[in-house]
Amino acid sequence: METLTSLLEDSWTGLEGRINASTKLLSGWSDINIQVERDGIHYLVKLPGLTKVYDQHPFAKQFHIMSGLHPLGICPEPDCIGRLADKNQTPFLIRKFVEGTIYDKLTDFTQDDFSLLRERLELFSKQRPSEVPSFNNPRDYLDSLHVPVQNQMDALHRPSPELGQLAEEFDEIVTRLRPIFERPPIWDMTLTHGDLHEENIVFQNDQVVFLDFEACFFGASIFDTAYLQTESYDGCTMNPMPGLVDAHSTLAVQFFRPLALASTIGWCVRKLAEFELGIIEENLIWPSFQKDVTDYLHDKTTHLSALLDDSNSS
Repeated sequence: METLTSLLEDSWTGLEGRINASTKLLSGWSDINIQVERDGIHYLVKLPGLTKVYDQHPFAKQFHIMSGLHPLGICPEPDCIGRLADKNQTPFLIRKFVEGTIYDKLTDFTQDDFSLLRERLELFSKQRPSEVPSFNNPRDYLDSLHVPVQNQMDALHRPSPELGQLAEEFDEIVTRLRPIFERPPIWDMTLTHGDLHEENIVFQNDQVVFLDFEACFFGASIFDTAYLQTESYDGCTMNPMPGLVDAHSTLAVQFFRPLALASTIGWCVRKLAEFELGIIEENLIWPSFQKDVTDYLHDKTTHLSALLDDSNSS
C-alpha cells in the first residue's frame, strides 16, 4: 500500500502535498477500490481488476459520464483519470468519496425511498453523456454480453470441463432469448445504468447518488428496474418495489427480467474464465472465489429457467 500511495502522489494531477496514510481497501468484485484522504477530503481511487496491460483507458467512459452527471447531483464528483508510473502504466480513476446510506437489501427500502429512486432514475435516463454505447434493440445488447464471454473462452484454449459446460449453457441461453426480444414493449434509447443494485445506490436525505457506470448504455431505462429486482431476488419472493414499479410499468419490468439475468450470468462466466486465465488481481480473489461465483451463477440460471417456464405456460 505504501508503494501505491507513492505512485499516486506522483501521478495524481493537481495534487499538492501528501496522501494521508489512512488509505484502505474497499470491497469490489470488478475493480480495486481504495479510499484515500487528501487535505481532509475523502476520495475513492479505482484501479483495474485485471492484471493485463491496457492500451485504452478503461475508466475514460465512467469519467466522462460522471463529468456530465455530477452537476445534477446524481453521481459522485470526478477528480481525474490517469496512469501510475509503474511498469504497466496502470490506469486509475479518482472521484470524491460519497457518504450516505447504502441498504443491504431491497426490503430495507421504504416506499418514499422507492419514490425518490424513481424520480432520480427518470432524471438519469434523460441525460446524453458522451462515451456511452448505443444498442438499437435488446438483441444487440444481448450480443454485447455474449461476445466478451466467447473471447475469453477462445483465449483459454483448454478451459476446465466445468467452465466449458457453463459457457455452452450461456450460448444456449442467448440462443433461446434472442427471439423473445424481437419485439420489446419499449426500447426508447434512454440512458440505462446497466448494473443497478443496492450497493450502487446511495441515499442522502432527499438525494440519490448512483455509483459505477461501467455498464451504462443507451437502450431502455426500465431495464434498470428489472435488474434491481432480479438482483434482489432471494429464491422465494420478488420484491414489489412500491413507488418504483406501478401498474403501467409492471409488464415492461417483467419483460426485461430475463435480459437482466442474462447480463449477470454472462458476467459470472466471464469472471470464471478470467480466474482460469489467472488475470484477476489477487486483491479481488478469496479462497472460495470460484465456488462463490459458480453458486451465484447457478442461482441466476435457476431463476431465469423459472421465468422462462412461467412465460411458456401462461
